[in-house]
Amino acid sequence: MEKVISKKIIYQGKILNLELRKVKLENNLIANREIVIHKPGVSIVATDNQYIYMVKQYRSAINKSILEIPAGLVENDENIEYAASRELQEEIGFNAKNFELLTKFYPSPGFCDEVTYIYLATELYPSKLPEDNDEFIEVVKLPIEEIESFLNANDYVDAKTALGLTMFLLKNKR
Repeated sequence: MEKVISKKIIYQGKILNLELRKVKLENNLIANREIVIHKPGVSIVATDNQYIYMVKQYRSAINKSILEIPAGLVENDENIEYAASRELQEEIGFNAKNFELLTKFYPSPGFCDEVTYIYLATELYPSKLPEDNDEFIEVVKLPIEEIESFLNANDYVDAKTALGLTMFLLKNKR
């Protein structure tokens, strides 16, 4: 295990900080670690039992639009399930009577401390909150019977979407 000798924030941003850590390794060598300190994320597999509600949006980091499950960041001191509800209302204009935690995971633990929670949202009903003014989202309904084809299309799929849809399929095969 590594022992942290020192920490220094070298960038402070709206959703993340970049921390430079000096660590002592098990073999007594000293190494630097660049760690992204990131707010928790929440993602939602929202279904009306016929469709999965997806969002298509442009992602600057990859310079293209992709189809994803609704997602966002958990705000300071916000309850995780409440964040899932809020994101659903902002992104697809629905809320849900039932939220079930499917899983939680670390998207990139080699350099980032972010944890993402994936919920299954069922018994959807219309409920719209204002969208974030810097997001331009198109809602897309993916038929449940097309999930496997979507995942097997050898197109780029982000990790939270791939994991969320896979967990949904596994849960529904029981």
